[in-house]
Amino acid sequence: MLNQRGGRLLSVVDLIEAGTLSVETAAFMLCAMQSGASVLTGALAGAAGKSTLLATALSFLPPGERIITVSSHTVVARALARPASNSECYLAHEIGQGHFYGYIWGRTVRDFFGLLETGRRTATCLHADNLVQAQEILTGSPLFVDPGRLSLLGLLGFIRVAETPSGVGRRVTYLYGRVAGRGAQLAFRWRESDDSFERTTDLEAFGLSSRQFALATAFISDLVTEGVRLFEDVRKRVVAFYQTEGL
Repeated sequence: MLNQRGGRLLSVVDLIEAGTLSVETAAFMLCAMQSGASVLTGALAGAAGKSTLLATALSFLPPGERIITVSSHTVVARALARPASNSECYLAHEIGQGHFYGYIWGRTVRDFFGLLETGRRTATCLHADNLVQAQEILTGSPLFVDPGRLSLLGLLGFIRVAETPSGVGRRVTYLYGRVAGRGAQLAFRWRESDDSFERTTDLEAFGLSSRQFALATAFISDLVTEGVRLFEDVRKRVVAFYQTEGL
């Protein structure tokens, strides 16, 4: 799933061990997904890791939530024609003009984000290094997505290849959550000066309780400590976490 170049799909633990994410940023992603967030990840360069970051977010879906791949406009049209279900996540592998399975463009992109207005969850990625670039691509020609629809996204992450003290690596440079009535708000950013992740907004602004975040942080920390690297093993632990904590 979401691995275009073969090999083992990297898990959240792989990303933390590589410095791409921190325990805290991963915990924030888990909390956002638990709260029903729709996801957008981005990287301007190819092979920077936007699909891997998207897969990490999807690994945090609640148990029983079905992923529906948007393989054509028909999938979106059929969804809009029936009542919404909170147990479905509509996945577009990428917003782009490539003729590949799960890629969307044009009218399909506009209607895809229209799913957000019906209370459905969506997940996708595109070639953009930051929020401004993503907004320009999505709201400009030829996509013309309504900015109001984009404001309903609950988790946005941007990743790039960067020079770090330990060499070239991938870092999630910006991680956004959604503030009710305001849209995307920067939650964490990567500081190049000391290769660290800085929290930029109080978590309460995103509707997260200190208990919820503490539980998620402890869970992610345990995964790292125990070396749970296989994607499928991480997913099993996520399901158990939801069931144990009653989230």
